[in-house]
Amino acid sequence: MLLLLTETSGKDQIWSMKPDGTGHRKLVEGKSGVRFKSLTWSPVGDAVYYFRDEGGTTELVKLPLSDPSKGPSVLVSGLETGDNFTVSADGSQLAYTRDQSYYNLWLVELPVPGATTQTLGRPLTSGTLSYGEPAISPDGRSVAFTIGSDKSNVYKMAANGGELVQLTSFDAAETWSPAWSPDGARIAFTSDQGGTWKVWVVNADGGTARPLEKTDDSATNHELAWFPSRDILYAKSGLHNLHRLNVETQEENSLLSADSTGWLVFKAEFSPDGKKIAIYWNRIPVEGAWIITLENFSASLLYPAVNPFGWSSDGKFIYAVDSKGGRSGREILQIELGDSKKPRSVITLPGDIRYGTVSPDGRKIIVTVREEKSDVWLMKDFDPQTIRVE
Repeated sequence: MLLLLTETSGKDQIWSMKPDGTGHRKLVEGKSGVRFKSLTWSPVGDAVYYFRDEGGTTELVKLPLSDPSKGPSVLVSGLETGDNFTVSADGSQLAYTRDQSYYNLWLVELPVPGATTQTLGRPLTSGTLSYGEPAISPDGRSVAFTIGSDKSNVYKMAANGGELVQLTSFDAAETWSPAWSPDGARIAFTSDQGGTWKVWVVNADGGTARPLEKTDDSATNHELAWFPSRDILYAKSGLHNLHRLNVETQEENSLLSADSTGWLVFKAEFSPDGKKIAIYWNRIPVEGAWIITLENFSASLLYPAVNPFGWSSDGKFIYAVDSKGGRSGREILQIELGDSKKPRSVITLPGDIRYGTVSPDGRKIIVTVREEKSDVWLMKDFDPQTIRVE
């Protein structure tokens, strides 16, 4: 017999079948949002073991097959695991992977044009928290970012590193994509606080964050940018257009006159003069970094398979990271507008880069860099009912 792990209508299922493809039998179906991560037969084939992920931890579950009246039972709970495990031939031991990934902030300081000094990067944060989506303030002195994954809040600190200042205090919400107002007085972000994704605003010095109640950030990438004006730019549901939102009146208009056939995948990045945006767009025929001119909404491909995250201070260059195969690379690239030559490598960092921001003077780049830890663990006598095979 073969075991198969499938997913239908948001529910994971375990099936068995014969090697010739006949004899399909559904063994168990999980609840919505509960993930089955790995599975294997017991040594004598009378049961199935599988990992069930719920609430941030993993359970080792046993499903007896010899007695249909018996349902799944949890053998071990509260595990921190990766996606894989295996059982020894005598059924007495189980080996499983455990891994953890997170992001820290790195600062890259660019040398003065013409200088011969080497571009260097250094970490601004450390530890196993996930720091996300940095945004440098208009005066270049501070950086706003999020901390957390399933539950997160907005923080800020000095752009060169230092003490963290918490700006939001949500207990059970996700926050994304902080963006500074042009005067540096406020920070906008998206959040599902209260159960519905909306655009929010908080004072840069802290205080009570308030939602913009007319906004709808559901079914989007939860990314936003602040125009060099009173308006905010954020994705429309489906990612085929962008909302232009007046913060004071909450009136909205679509940025593009017609919805795109491709997805506007990530955050829009404004040029220093506010007349253009750079954005990762999978527009036919090529996906990559596109430039949209806001005066006439003409679009041109800058470079394929790279994700732009900022501009040089003179607006002549875009900074981007490789995005081939859906994964971020470790190399920061500088791409000149109107130049189809290979981008110039600025620096290669020790982990995948997910988000980035460039200071208004073009001298500082702050990015999130992925770090990982992994190991293998062994459990003995995990199933008291195991029949050992001699």
